[in-house]
Amino acid sequence: MITHFELDAFTDSDTFELLANRDEIGLLEELTKNLSREKKIEFVATCLAIDRHSYLRAGFRTVKRFNLYEEFPDIKKQYWESSIDRMVSKGAFEAALKHAGDDVHFQERVVNALVAAGELEYARTFAERCSFSEADIASICSDEMMMQMRADRELRYYKLPENVNVSFVDDENSLKEMFEVLRTSTSIGIDTEWAAKLGDGLDSENESEETKDTEEDDAKMPPSKTARSTSNSLSETVALLQISSRTDCFLLDLPRLIHDVPSNVLEDTLGALFSNDSILKLVFAGKEDFKRLNRCASYLGQPRNVLDLQQYWRTRIENARKNKQNNKKKNFSTAEGKDDDDGDDAETETRKKPWLREEELNRHQPIGLSNLCAALLSKPLDKAARMSDWSLRPLSKSQTAYAALDAQVLVQCHDVLVQETTSSLDDHPDEFCRRRRRRF
Repeated sequence: MITHFELDAFTDSDTFELLANRDEIGLLEELTKNLSREKKIEFVATCLAIDRHSYLRAGFRTVKRFNLYEEFPDIKKQYWESSIDRMVSKGAFEAALKHAGDDVHFQERVVNALVAAGELEYARTFAERCSFSEADIASICSDEMMMQMRADRELRYYKLPENVNVSFVDDENSLKEMFEVLRTSTSIGIDTEWAAKLGDGLDSENESEETKDTEEDDAKMPPSKTARSTSNSLSETVALLQISSRTDCFLLDLPRLIHDVPSNVLEDTLGALFSNDSILKLVFAGKEDFKRLNRCASYLGQPRNVLDLQQYWRTRIENARKNKQNNKKKNFSTAEGKDDDDGDDAETETRKKPWLREEELNRHQPIGLSNLCAALLSKPLDKAARMSDWSLRPLSKSQTAYAALDAQVLVQCHDVLVQETTSSLDDHPDEFCRRRRRRF
């Protein structure tokens, strides 16, 4: 009680602004818990005056926790609108629409945000899905423009090769068929799509988490209310497991398989693939994937003979930077006497070792799979479906193509890397894997 009154006496709007200017938002929220209702109202008013989503979220949480809706009747709407705008700005279009739920106002907010961002194709598609009027749909873009945008997308992004067979695995028979196809492969690509908790419409209890999983390049999406996978908790861990060879890609409904298929069968098929030293497992930033798979079944979380292409790429770039610095020092005194052929040799080496390109050497963040695909296969990946509902069954056509390509492209990228590093054992990806004896 004494602490309460002391804090109240020495806390005012200047205190809130000082802490806000120092980005001490956590401290601000803790402080507010021990203040009077009047001071809590003052804190929320300060949050609303700061034009930043994180402070709007803090203000909304305070209003919700201490029932200050009478003083701030519109804050929930403001917070939801800000959340939607933020999701759209980060490319999490499906997450934004899911966050809008069935509320027409928020659905319109999503579509308008997409239009403002120049994403007319998605704006029109979402307007159609939300049953907007024909006039509203036509106002976004014409049918001809829509067809042209879809054609441009087809040309802009890398597509799954036509000779790749894609199969859905959700029972014992299809699992055994998959094992027979893949058990003789020399390499397989592995990826997962998982479901993180997210506000599902305006009445969700998870509002404060609405954008947490939009930060990562390969963020995953939550289960929907309808047609979910068999196990809700497993869907939130791993909703879909993709395994692909060069010509055959399998999309596994892992929650259903774990629920329906005897554990010994799972271990003799999936477990056998993951533990087979003769099969190279290709992943991309796979640590979190295997961490989640381990929660589903321990034999999935400890694969053998694994090559993480993101780690391989990062190591090659780090070594290239060191070599570049060393060469600068070594050749400084003889630079004027270098032959013109040296420039041609450097250009040839850069073509053979794409991590030597200037844009890669100057990259400060870990490369994403889409950019790796662009570097090795000349076109990036279309990541628009990454935030879709991965526990929905059946998967949409775009989800199927996206999920299959995310696993299959790992095999293609590995093939290119092997081909381009045959002259250098140190650079060879398989040698890199053997030296590290990579296990997750």
